[in-house]
Amino acid sequence: MRAFLIAVIAVAVAAVVLLILRAPPGEEELSTLDEVVQHIETSYINKDEVDADELEAAAIRGIIEALDDPYSAYASPAEAEISFNFSGEFEGIGAEIGVRDGQLLILQPLPGSPAERAGLMPGDAILEVDGESVEGLSTLEVVSRVRGPKDTEVVLTVLRPGLPEPLDVTVVRDTIVIASVESRLLDEDPRVGYVALSRFEGRSHSDMQDALATLRDGGAQALVLDLRNNAGGLVDAAVAIASEFLDGGVVVTLVDSDGNRTEFMATEGGNATDLPLAVLVNGFSASASEILTGAFQDRGRAVIVGSPTFGKGSVNTAFDLRNEGGLFLTTGRWLTPGGQLIEGDGLEPDVFAGPPIDQQALASISRQLQELCAEKEKEEVRDVLVFAPDALEALDNLCGIEPRDVPEPTTDEALAEAVRLLQLELGG
Repeated sequence: MRAFLIAVIAVAVAAVVLLILRAPPGEEELSTLDEVVQHIETSYINKDEVDADELEAAAIRGIIEALDDPYSAYASPAEAEISFNFSGEFEGIGAEIGVRDGQLLILQPLPGSPAERAGLMPGDAILEVDGESVEGLSTLEVVSRVRGPKDTEVVLTVLRPGLPEPLDVTVVRDTIVIASVESRLLDEDPRVGYVALSRFEGRSHSDMQDALATLRDGGAQALVLDLRNNAGGLVDAAVAIASEFLDGGVVVTLVDSDGNRTEFMATEGGNATDLPLAVLVNGFSASASEILTGAFQDRGRAVIVGSPTFGKGSVNTAFDLRNEGGLFLTTGRWLTPGGQLIEGDGLEPDVFAGPPIDQQALASISRQLQELCAEKEKEEVRDVLVFAPDALEALDNLCGIEPRDVPEPTTDEALAEAVRLLQLELGG
């Protein structure tokens, strides 16, 4: 009996200890996360070395990582100041970044940018920034590491499709002013105006209006709108630009997290609603570019020429936080006017022309080639391959491929096809 009583008392004491540890007086309302942080700050053996802000940021990033969404991210106050900049001017390298198959890719080095001068190319997969791996980092975190003061250097380690080994590319940062619209009358047919739109920024609409007015004054009777390598930008800019070509009606539909639908409408009175239109796209045309393409395609406003688009149709909302940081959160999906989901496989052109760009295939080939060449160097593998000299020689040649400049194509097949189609519509 005495032993039994001692056991009961011991269990009761243990229960009291557990209750005290799990529910401190007056703190029943704490969340489990708050509890964990409190225990770390009060009881962790190295509590004096714990930084509360870093602890909070790590917890937030862990929560976002659990979403398994490459477009949702937390930005610290310093990162938010860099990342939440949509003015069209910043200091950095001038390259658009996107996510495909879990890899961070260069979608487009902006024309004339430090990134373009340094030799970065669309499709380059970013592995490291200044020697530190980007694995596990959000797009915002990578962008904040790549951007920096003018005249400073940043080294990007990239895996280029078709090459077995990563490349180190040193880029000298500069002030990037995005001239998002370039236009001209085509030499091959002055009746056709050409407009290249590289980004949807705050001033892109007014620049587009100026370009269209100049082209019309110059005698343009049809237009080619080039959205190739355009990684997107502001949705408002996309809707405003769509209004120059569509006489009212739906541009895109937003489906939010509750299933509610909101239609974004074009305004009437655009400068180019009456001109025949061809739109050029490729595998690096993403986000707002796909919104514009989908609107023109579903409403029969333009012929779409090129290769399938990137497939980035998520709605990302920027939230300001009390600590002056920010949160990018995927809050919805974009649908074309005909109800097609942009997210995933992207949009197919009406007419296929030019080299197809399959981002997922490129990324997969690059990774497999890198893994194959690493495996080939293992001693036990080479001991086997010595009995297959042709295979060993082929592998050595494959894995010894050196980076080289990609020659510019002598003809732009997609543009030539777009001009041909417009000439048919113009009658010769």
